[in-house]
Amino acid sequence: MTPYMAEPEEFVTVYKGSIEFEEAANAMADECFLYSYQGIFYNMPAQHNLKHHFYCVTRGRYIRVFPACLWCDVKIELQTPGNHVATFFAVRLLVLGEQKSYVGVAQSVVGRD
Repeated sequence: MTPYMAEPEEFVTVYKGSIEFEEAANAMADECFLYSYQGIFYNMPAQHNLKHHFYCVTRGRYIRVFPACLWCDVKIELQTPGNHVATFFAVRLLVLGEQKSYVGVAQSVVGRD
């Protein structure tokens, strides 16, 4: 697994009308890069120089690492009725958040069977 801060090994274009398009469009979050791991999309902040303290969502509509400055608004949205039950917790480093995202994705893939 290559950390999101490294140069990507490849770029993939998801075309409108393709099987992945709707899922990719629904997974996209503002100010983030969209990644795919084991067929599940997740978001990482586009900025790499963010201050410490992040929140990692490993289950729910947006699997993502959020900077602390956005967390209050995100938490309210996650608690809105009708949203999937989200699992989230604090992490100090973006790379740890990404590793936790991998674990969350792997668990959701296993849970699909």
